[in-house]
Amino acid sequence: MGFELLNVLVAEDPSVLTAGFNSENLTLPLDFTPQGPFSRMLAGNRAVVDILANQPVAMNNHHSGVAPTAFSGSSKLSSMFDVVSTNKDRDGREFISTIEAKTMPIYATQWSVAHTRAQLGSVRRWTHPSLSVCLSVCLSVCLSSVWGVCECSLCS
Repeated sequence: MGFELLNVLVAEDPSVLTAGFNSENLTLPLDFTPQGPFSRMLAGNRAVVDILANQPVAMNNHHSGVAPTAFSGSSKLSSMFDVVSTNKDRDGREFISTIEAKTMPIYATQWSVAHTRAQLGSVRRWTHPSLSVCLSVCLSVCLSSVWGVCECSLCS
């Protein structure tokens, strides 16, 4: 998992990862931090923020993650990244779900929307597949620094 690896590499400490999260095949809305909706990653797109905050479109499929206490306890992580969102697994255990670098164009999510496009016909739990596909396109456009080019219903 890239998110997990990035956190371990930046922290220079594998103990920032916690095992045992009950979040396999779990779609959730994001729990934004106060600054989360205004992150560079979301480019101030209110429609995208609204969907991510209110619809279960963020697909989680992991057993390990970074707990907020581990993140804040690592000076290397907290000086490099801002937390954009967190989530809770089925057992109520909180994990960091989205981060972005404070000064560089580095963004990371513990969840996936892009995965949705490849899984529309699968047995995985997709509660809003068409919304997820559109959101995947919007986030891809945003992250390639050409926000506003997307002509989907969310951005137009």
